Amino acid sequence: MTSLPELAFPSNRTLADWWKHLAPLQPRALWVAQLLLHRVEAMVKVEKPAAVDAFAHYVLKALAITEPASSEALEAGSPARRPLLCQVLRKLQADDLVSCSTTGSWSVTPRGRDALQQGIALHIENVRRAFHFVESEKASRLPEFLPLQNHAALLSLPETEHRPFPIDLLDQCVAQPAAWKMRRGFPLEVTEILKAQGERAASCTPQPAWQRIIIDHPRRLLVLVMLAPGPNGSDRLMGFGIQPEKWILHHAEPAFVAGSDWPEILPDLASEVRMESWAEAWKAFCRTLNPPVAETEAAVQDKTGLRLTIKVGRLFMDWLRATRSDLLKGEGWLLVGQGRARAAAVIKLI
Repeated sequence: MTSLPELAFPSNRTLADWWKHLAPLQPRALWVAQLLLHRVEAMVKVEKPAAVDAFAHYVLKALAITEPASSEALEAGSPARRPLLCQVLRKLQADDLVSCSTTGSWSVTPRGRDALQQGIALHIENVRRAFHFVESEKASRLPEFLPLQNHAALLSLPETEHRPFPIDLLDQCVAQPAAWKMRRGFPLEVTEILKAQGERAASCTPQPAWQRIIIDHPRRLLVLVMLAPGPNGSDRLMGFGIQPEKWILHHAEPAFVAGSDWPEILPDLASEVRMESWAEAWKAFCRTLNPPVAETEAAVQDKTGLRLTIKVGRLFMDWLRATRSDLLKGEGWLLVGQGRARAAAVIKLI
């Protein structure tokens, strides 16, 4: 992968402003990350439960009594109803509720008999869907499915700056058990990936081959990622999109939410940051302040949750008071990291 241009990260003041919106969610950890994504568009087979309408139910019932039967026999002497009857039969066939033999005779399928008894059937449809997969910084890892919706902060990524997407990953996601799909947010109703060649067609009328071409759109998304308690008390990972031009955080609605599997989806965030890295980040931050006193006595004491405790000398503390620094208001933030993801912590001085 070609290296990306140097990414600008939000300032201390910007993080403090964002915190006002995020604090009520009680986050335990924060990161700012640039995610490299595959937005993969594919034709899929979708199955959704739907009520059987009155006329379709009538046709199923009549066919169950007289099967096998021709459409002429079903129309009961009313040629004017034939176009509507043919339309309903084709729709029932698309949903695998009836079948048509080579001689033109119609029969009710086992799924059709269940629908006749329950009044509910699985509606089958072929549609194009978009799926998002996120890349790890480790080249050895395959992309992971991310339950991301189209977002205003999504930006295009040049083709030369992303890895080719392994198409088989889509089939692997579809083949996963329902429990995995519910944890990961993969749509349960998607039951098959329809490809242009070499794959069996779905039961409904097939679309032209060009509509089955799978397209990978490379994207990147700058996000503020937060680990916080969910409604059931267990941790969940939420990503809020950022528009870096004016550092706008879309805090009202997360771009994605991940459950307990989040270390597998975003493994680059799961590694613990060493205290030495926090100490180096603090020294670099002090150099931007350009204090009139040497800060050689400062030492990182502890990192608990989002709070980074730093012990500083009296002269430095007096200078901060004289300049009314935001560090004394609990609004000082540090970002640590060298890759596309940076861990964040709020500074507490003692």
